[in-house]
Amino acid sequence: MRYLTYYFYTCFYFSTLLVVWFAHRKLFKAGHVNFYKYWMKMKAKFKKTIKKLRPEKSIAFKIRNGEEVLGI
Repeated sequence: MRYLTYYFYTCFYFSTLLVVWFAHRKLFKAGHVNFYKYWMKMKAKFKKTIKKLRPEKSIAFKIRNGEEVLGI
């Protein structure tokens, strides 16, 4: 399931990236941003976002003095 979610998120992200590029091409060119520069920056942001979505630690519940505490 996680692989399928990643695949759809990737398709959605890069499709949106292309739509934004074509809709704002004149603006990007006025700011001296070519497609390659834009693509590389968005790819880096995608990787950063994916890293944040992957939990490094599992969430565990601990019981302290009869109370449930969420431990991360």
